[in-house]
Amino acid sequence: MAGTLSHYEEIRLAVPLEIFEARVGRINALAGRSIRAQARSAEVGARLRSVAGSIAWMSESEASTAIDGVLHLLGYLVGDRTTEAGADVSPAAIEALTRAHIARRLHDPKLSPGDIQVALGVSRSSLYRAFAESGGIAAAIRDTRLDLVKRRLEASRDSQLKIATIAYACGFTDIPTFNRGFRERFGLSPRALRAASS
Repeated sequence: MAGTLSHYEEIRLAVPLEIFEARVGRINALAGRSIRAQARSAEVGARLRSVAGSIAWMSESEASTAIDGVLHLLGYLVGDRTTEAGADVSPAAIEALTRAHIARRLHDPKLSPGDIQVALGVSRSSLYRAFAESGGIAAAIRDTRLDLVKRRLEASRDSQLKIATIAYACGFTDIPTFNRGFRERFGLSPRALRAASS
């Protein structure tokens, strides 16, 4: 805030130049450009805050996917568009933005595809199409929750927490269903994984 008359929020996103230019555009052509006045610029800020708030619990591939989604959206906003305003974001960008939103809201047991659709401002068909080849949106929510539980069970800082406490914190509401899903996904029970990790 030094040297300014108003407060502002700064989130820095460091990506290799070739990835930025592939998703957003030539860096020299964008120098000094502002997206503040554009109608969907608030979405970029919301997605950046979403990624920044949840990246600590993301795996490397999840973080990469989330950042890719933000770059797709930024590229749409600053790109030289020949299509009309409001054109759909690509399925890859929708998937990446959805995964970032899921990671941020995992603790909420009521998180649903409908909530995600409203939060992202995309059509139901666009959301489902983005996940058609990866098992569906409900499976993405469940699997992301299971992956987080697994990471927490393997982490020494959570070793004193009950398994059910971790499962509830990750958005599960039914422990027998959680246990079945965990065993199906990882081939062993949560208790066995914790024992193997310690």
